Amino acid sequence: MVKPRSSSFPVKKENFRHFIADRKGNGCSDNGRSVFFPRRKTQVGFRHSRGKAMRGFGFKALLTMVFFAPLGAAQTTETKPAEVVPPAREADAQGGNPSKYYGGADLILWWMKGQALPALVTSSPSGTPSNQAGVPGTPGFSTLYGLSNVNNSLRSGGKFNAGVWVDEENNLGFEADFLFLESKASRYLAESGGDPILARPFTDAQSGIPASIRVAFPGDLAGSIAVQTESGGLVGGGISMRQNISSMQTESFRLEGIAGYRAMTFTETISISQSMVSINPNNPNFVAVGTRIDSFDRFLTSNTFNGFEIGLAGKIFRGPLTILLDGRMALGMNHNSADVYGSTTATVPGVAPVTSLGGLYALSSNIGSHGHQSVSILPQLTTKVAYQFTDMVNLSFGYNLLVWSSVSRAGGDIDQTVNPNLLPGSSLLGGPIRPGFGFEQNTFWAQGFSLGMEVNY
Repeated sequence: MVKPRSSSFPVKKENFRHFIADRKGNGCSDNGRSVFFPRRKTQVGFRHSRGKAMRGFGFKALLTMVFFAPLGAAQTTETKPAEVVPPAREADAQGGNPSKYYGGADLILWWMKGQALPALVTSSPSGTPSNQAGVPGTPGFSTLYGLSNVNNSLRSGGKFNAGVWVDEENNLGFEADFLFLESKASRYLAESGGDPILARPFTDAQSGIPASIRVAFPGDLAGSIAVQTESGGLVGGGISMRQNISSMQTESFRLEGIAGYRAMTFTETISISQSMVSINPNNPNFVAVGTRIDSFDRFLTSNTFNGFEIGLAGKIFRGPLTILLDGRMALGMNHNSADVYGSTTATVPGVAPVTSLGGLYALSSNIGSHGHQSVSILPQLTTKVAYQFTDMVNLSFGYNLLVWSSVSRAGGDIDQTVNPNLLPGSSLLGGPIRPGFGFEQNTFWAQGFSLGMEVNY
């Protein structure tokens, strides 16, 4: 007779009862070991058991999973990953500008070094002999216009800049800037019916002594002299790379190195015109009364700089305030150019006007276009105090200084040593080739204040 198989090993009833009791409790036997990891013979007996208790346990577990799992899933709150906040840029930590792009505009009020003029209009007291009228060094001689600086008054303009940082830490960037100053002009006009005396001085190239051209003289000539000087607008700009010097950076200080290209241009003009009319019916040269002679001299100079620029820009941060100190030095070539022109028109009553080349200071010896190149430096200094009104906008007040070497000025290009044989209407020939032309170079400066706004985004 074959006995039915129920287990490989007989299972003691007390062990099975122990398991059921523990399952109703905490799932552990009284000796502290898990019933799921019992002693070996108990484990074997449990694995092969097919009793009703095991079937009841499995059925209840299945019901729990079917009916209560969806409810638990519905009550579970979906947890989204926390938003990852990127670390603050280095510029944030330093109190600086963390923006990628920036642009600024400044209203500037500057002065510039005036244009020096030689004596252009002279006079003498009534009764002075005609050969001494307006001649420098003679008794009672006076300068009516010249021997002074002109166009050195306050003038307005603008400075603009725009830049971009190419990295997140604002360590490397590129910037473009532009500057302009308005033109200034001075005008002088002297008219006389003969008294007071009006004259234009020069030095005789043949004798080396002072002389003059009379424009108005009592009983002989009536005339006028007009002088116009114009300092054209200063215009310049540059493109530069900016590199943060991180080894110098602290929480309240930032230092940037600057390297790039700088260009600048500046022009000046002097125009001198005279008009004289014969009023002497007994003129010793037999010049008819009413004969009119108009003379004109013009000197136009231009300076153009192109060079390489390096510099440093330091920023100090104090809350919403930023103090900026920017110093740069450009080294390059300065091209000086000049255009000299002169003419004289004689109008005799009843005769067609006749125009000849040459005035007084602009004659055949120096008329034409001239050019010259020289090494030049162009340093600039800017200091500003800026207040951060919003995250994007700050307003500033500053001081600017610009210095430019080897600049040619129009007043310095006038040669007042004249060979009378070269004057229009002269029948004599020979003598020195004067006036000549030579670039007289000087140091130019411009300085003043600025009110600005910068936008960062």
